[in-house]
Amino acid sequence: MNSIDQNLVEELKKGSYFAFNNLFAKYGKPLFGFIYSILKNVEDSKEIVQDVFVKVWERRQSLNEYSSFKSFLFSIAYHQVISEFRKNASKDKYIEYIDLKSPESPNTPDLEVEYRMLYEKIDQIVDAMPPQRKTIFKLSRYEGLSHSEIAARLNLSIKTVENHLGLSLKTLRAELGDYLLIALLLAIPF
Repeated sequence: MNSIDQNLVEELKKGSYFAFNNLFAKYGKPLFGFIYSILKNVEDSKEIVQDVFVKVWERRQSLNEYSSFKSFLFSIAYHQVISEFRKNASKDKYIEYIDLKSPESPNTPDLEVEYRMLYEKIDQIVDAMPPQRKTIFKLSRYEGLSHSEIAARLNLSIKTVENHLGLSLKTLRAELGDYLLIALLLAIPF
């Protein structure tokens, strides 16, 4: 690892936001390019970059400042991309199952009940979030505001908005489990 990365990782291990931001600035775009070259989807690629850096922050104390930080990042990203492929494969199988089960009408009463239950579950999870995170999530997902519009409205940095949204999505993924696939199929905006 080069000495600049080594110093930044040492500082990151101590909880330095400055070091984290510098590593993000250095590796965010190349990481996005790598992920996008595989997925060919901008939103999924951005989300994976955010997830990777959330994992870096969460695991910062166990980082090895003498190992290649770049290799560590790209390894996490690669595994996230594989997970994305698996998720999409499962989603495709579920769509086929739904199509076979009710080809004439996708809006069966059972699906409407599942949809309502899912929305209630999402509302419960969102309502339990810290106030600022809940506000940012609702502005993004329910009102359709961009990250920069939310930042301007709440007088926050765009990075803060992105971090809160990343944590919101992580919470929803963890809490929803099996419901997440249904949410994707019913086009609930994640």
